[in-house]
Amino acid sequence: DISNLHKHLGSDHYIIQTILKAGPLRRKGKQPALVDWDAFRELRASSSPESATSIDQWTASLLRDVKRATKTPPENAVGDTVDTKLLHMWEALAGLRKRYNSNKFNRSLRKRIAILTRQIEDYALQLSRQNWHQLCNVMERLPNVPKTWNILRHMIDPTSTKTAQRHSLITALHSYTGTNEDLIQDLSNRYIVHATSVDLPRYTGADNPALDSEITKAEVRSAVSQLRPRSAPGPDHITNKILRNLDEESLDTLTSYLQTVWESGEMPKQWKTATVILLPKPGKPLTIENLRPISLTSCVGKVLEHVIHTRLQRYMEDNSLYPHTMFGFRPQLSTQDVMLQPKSHIIDGEDGSRYGTRAILGLDLTKAFDNVLHISILDALATLNVGARTYLYIRNFLTDRTATLSVNDLPAPSIALGGRGTPQGSVLSPFLFNLAMLHLPPLLEDIPDLHHSIYADDITLWIARGSDGEIQDALQLAIDRITTYAEQRGLSCSPQKSELLLYRPRSPHNRDPPSINLHVQHHPIRTVPTIRVLDFRIQQNGGNSDTMQLLHHHVYQTTRLISRIANKHHGMKEANLIRLVTAFSISRILYVAPFMKLTLTDKKKLNIMIKRCCKCALHLPISTPNAKLNDLGLHNTIDEFIEAQRISHYERLCRTPTGRHLMCALGIPYVSQFGQKTPIPPDIRDTFVIPPIPRNMHPEYNMERRLDHAKQLAKRYAHATHVAYVDAAEYPRHRAMALAVATGPQHIITATGSIRATKPEEGEEAAIALAYATTHASCIVSDSKTAIRSFTNGLISQPAHRILTSTPLSRRRRVEIIWAPGHSGLAGNERAHDAARALVHRARHSTEHLPSRPDAAERDMMVSSFRDHAKDRMVTFGEILMYYRKARLKYPPPDKSLNKQQSTTWRLLQTRTLPCPSLYSRIYPAVYTPQCKACGAPHAELDHIIWACP
Repeated sequence: DISNLHKHLGSDHYIIQTILKAGPLRRKGKQPALVDWDAFRELRASSSPESATSIDQWTASLLRDVKRATKTPPENAVGDTVDTKLLHMWEALAGLRKRYNSNKFNRSLRKRIAILTRQIEDYALQLSRQNWHQLCNVMERLPNVPKTWNILRHMIDPTSTKTAQRHSLITALHSYTGTNEDLIQDLSNRYIVHATSVDLPRYTGADNPALDSEITKAEVRSAVSQLRPRSAPGPDHITNKILRNLDEESLDTLTSYLQTVWESGEMPKQWKTATVILLPKPGKPLTIENLRPISLTSCVGKVLEHVIHTRLQRYMEDNSLYPHTMFGFRPQLSTQDVMLQPKSHIIDGEDGSRYGTRAILGLDLTKAFDNVLHISILDALATLNVGARTYLYIRNFLTDRTATLSVNDLPAPSIALGGRGTPQGSVLSPFLFNLAMLHLPPLLEDIPDLHHSIYADDITLWIARGSDGEIQDALQLAIDRITTYAEQRGLSCSPQKSELLLYRPRSPHNRDPPSINLHVQHHPIRTVPTIRVLDFRIQQNGGNSDTMQLLHHHVYQTTRLISRIANKHHGMKEANLIRLVTAFSISRILYVAPFMKLTLTDKKKLNIMIKRCCKCALHLPISTPNAKLNDLGLHNTIDEFIEAQRISHYERLCRTPTGRHLMCALGIPYVSQFGQKTPIPPDIRDTFVIPPIPRNMHPEYNMERRLDHAKQLAKRYAHATHVAYVDAAEYPRHRAMALAVATGPQHIITATGSIRATKPEEGEEAAIALAYATTHASCIVSDSKTAIRSFTNGLISQPAHRILTSTPLSRRRRVEIIWAPGHSGLAGNERAHDAARALVHRARHSTEHLPSRPDAAERDMMVSSFRDHAKDRMVTFGEILMYYRKARLKYPPPDKSLNKQQSTTWRLLQTRTLPCPSLYSRIYPAVYTPQCKACGAPHAELDHIIWACP
């Protein structure tokens, strides 16, 4: 229908209305639903016990119980609301326009229509602001829910949301010129590897009873707890949320079925079936050539993958089977370990001359995960002697897999994957690819002066010494060996995506250096001015301009985001805004800044970025003095950030053999503040349950929080008989520690001892081990953060390890290790503390020589200071930064009862930037005068307004 609305909106044209009827007037989205997981577990517990013979029946019963426990709110509960005032104004406007259509020469009606239209526009803008402020206030109250961060990420980058990606995918698919059948065929040929099936070899290695042991319920429970709740389900529609909320009987059924699969070595067909979805690659043109395939597999099958993956990773790490240059997908290793090496060799130039050529080469493997041969994976697995059952499971995992492409509900056939590739998105895929690359590092170790690192399919080579000819020969030899190794495993190097950077800082002696030419199978590798090593940018001239420009862009995005979600009157408060700054700006700065060669100018720019974000979060003017901003104790400098990151990085490297080898190779003179540690036996470590240590518990800056936490523990364990309190004290003249254990409501000392120790935390760890070995307590309370972190990491001192391993099997039980603040009035902790102190001050034998000692007060202060320093040693990233912030803190934060406007005013008063006539006169001299309007004083500054003006 086409009609003339007789509306011209002040122009000489009328609006033509066209109505097209196409489906319902209102598009109905997905009906909101809420699953009552308590009711789901009750339904599972009340149902009859199920057998583990058919996985289809078991998954069907799970989906049926989830449906019964799902509640759907009525439609009117989630409907849209309309502002009644705005609706009445629109009705009044419609009535005036109707009257105006019959009397178009009435100037009074035209004037009233114009006024009402302007009022509607102003009121609509007011409603829009109110709705937005209301949403921002909701985000302030619920800062940890996924919806809040989804909104924030969408505002930072609108193209990164799932809806935007879906629209981008539709745009890319619509640009295809062929039919739907041609589109499906083209996408299948491009993103699904079509390979012929081959007969995979049988196992020829040695037996491994540990890896081939039965699947236990503890392993399944641990694997289920590690599942990501928001992961998409596979073709069986079982989500990770369902598995995380299983009752004990269902968990027993699942464990029984997984054991059946493990014994037979035959996986169900639905576990080998994947639904492949396509996502557009960010930052690239929207075409079908720039899509990324993701395989959605069964979440139930992933539970068994988690169990086997955990076993294999522990076996590889315990037996040091990984090369020290392989960093990808390994525990306690990260991308920053790779970035640390070029920083030391290339950027700092510690391995070569100052003005000599240094080269970095990044090799790219074309679709490595999709093309790796299954035979190469199984050959590497057989040489590791993982056992016949583990080998059979991996072989069955790789064979007879099928994939179905899912594109806009278009019908697509199921495709057999053949003998190549690992499914993208599965748990075992990164580990299996590491197996295929396992024997590459030995081929590169004998090349002179060549360094390398392997992170999944990213291979980085660099040389920091030698002539240009020697560098070219060494890199070309490495390329040839890598190419040959990759071809044997079905892979290929891409010369188009590989890059070479020649790091040549400006030199007055070498203005026209020779070129270095490299090639992959007679295809040249291009030389670039900037190379990315795992998102760390290195420039050929040694500068940081590209990285600084990128960081400045991220900081600008963050400040713009803050200005949209908060102002001086509404929106998120400063605590959540500081979290937002840390998440979107500080994290990006810290990822690259510790590995850059920062000049004084670069550090100044980075500090300006940090302060700008902090001022924006507090709604302070940009001219706020830096000294006043520092007094608030809310931010850290770039030097403090780098120090905290470096210490925490080195501490993490000290925990693994690969990390220690890396530090030794780079010549980093750092000794872990926790000393040499011994791994806790797995059967004993599995009995420990260690809750996270509460944050912000500094003994000087957070005394109130420590006292409150101690009161809660005292109330919880006042009459408990299953709690043991432990402490240790150092002998004043010997490198030894005395141990004490107090148990029961009366805090009776039930165990004491002494060990030789060079560090106080060794005594604290031994005290925990002594309570585990000599008591029946199910809860052990210690006041040493350092000792509890050691038990959390599974690495303790040798004395504590000897005590643990000597524990009789009858005493090995499930024990919870809890941290309690020391010297905070907790009776059990104080009793153990006094007992340990009494042991080190006991009388000596009459024949023993008594050296001169300091007086009691000096001795007590020395011992207490030494032990307290060890208990609250700052080695974590957050504790180091908090120490520097609290040391500068002069002004308290706003009280929680203050609203947003009052909190902002409080910060303006503290920084002396509250607007006043004297300040405004310097900013707008033509508009404001500095005189006080109340008393006529020549300068109405802040002190005058508050204190002097009558």
